[in-house]
Amino acid sequence: MLRTFVNVNNHTFDFFDYKEAITYIMSLTISHHKYAMLSTLKENIYETCNLISELLDILHEKADDKSEKMHLKRLNTKIFKSKEFLMRQKDKDSFLLSWGDLMMLIEDKGLFHGYGFGNKYKDNIKGNSEKISVTRTVY
Repeated sequence: MLRTFVNVNNHTFDFFDYKEAITYIMSLTISHHKYAMLSTLKENIYETCNLISELLDILHEKADDKSEKMHLKRLNTKIFKSKEFLMRQKDKDSFLLSWGDLMMLIEDKGLFHGYGFGNKYKDNIKGNSEKISVTRTVY
């Protein structure tokens, strides 16, 4: 793992690894979500994902370990696909939920896909039970 330094407004931040740096950059991008329009959020995320993609390409070239290179390439692909999905969101709430999924994915804590609801009659009910349990509001 390479230590990663990020320079924001002439302040340098030191991170233990690139995942922390990416998470920090993504959180800066969306920090004004309460006040920004959806189009502005989309534009910021699009440019940030492009920046992160360039960072991952540089880290991929510098990595010596084959498994680390594969992990960086997969993460870059996941970010690219998530970026395209985020750009298709129609409202702010779904955009923010998808952004949260992307953040969890970057930290390797993403949702398991392929799980669904079921019952004793073996009916297949649409939906991801893990996602519903994570995003449900508790009263």
